Amino acid sequence: MQLMKLTMRKINKNIKDIPISLNSKNTEKKRNELIKSKKLLSGNFNANYKAEDVKNKLNEIYHQKCAYCEQKVEQIEIEHYRPKSIYYWLIYSWDNLFFVCPKCNKFKNNYFENENERVNFEDKDLTNIHQLRDKYDKIEKPKVFNPEKENPQKLLKFDKKGKIFSKHENLQFTINLCQLNREYLTDKRKKFFDETIRIIKISISGIGSQIAQKEKLNEILKKDDTLEFTAYRNFCKEILKKMLKF
Repeated sequence: MQLMKLTMRKINKNIKDIPISLNSKNTEKKRNELIKSKKLLSGNFNANYKAEDVKNKLNEIYHQKCAYCEQKVEQIEIEHYRPKSIYYWLIYSWDNLFFVCPKCNKFKNNYFENENERVNFEDKDLTNIHQLRDKYDKIEKPKVFNPEKENPQKLLKFDKKGKIFSKHENLQFTINLCQLNREYLTDKRKKFFDETIRIIKISISGIGSQIAQKEKLNEILKKDDTLEFTAYRNFCKEILKKMLKF
């Protein structure tokens, strides 16, 4: 089985460009209530991070694609990289909010494993509440891969059956945790691969020049961050180049 290293898209979020709802007086009040209680409380504490401006900003940044499986998301769910049930003070922190699909959100749930001891809230962290991940990562060394922070270039591998792998410990940990090789996703990736081969064979059958064939291949598989499975599209492109001996 042939595997190829690929570049997975990295999420480029400006953590200083914080949606207004996350910096409102109401949000600050609710956060302080949680900090005072030292735990996540029941009640209306979710509305602030689910505000329309937060959803819209995440939708724009993620191109309407799940942070983990990269499929298009119709039913948006906002996921906390560090679970709000544990890190209650980070419930409204901009650098802790991801755009995900319901399935990946369900599989990841509140699971968050670290190599080192977990951090606790400190009053001084309030001054930098939207930008704590670097500080916390150095202390905890989390096992869950963060696509907003880390660039997984050359860390991913795929096969022609649509499965995804990595020798990178944190990346493979996240692949397993979010079940990124669940049947629906592998079937969808394989279907894309098979259909792409069919279309390209038809498209270039009447083109004699290898240069022209290569241009046609690039046109069909052109980079578009708004499309599903960006990384897998790159894989298909490299496989097809080898098949066509470019």
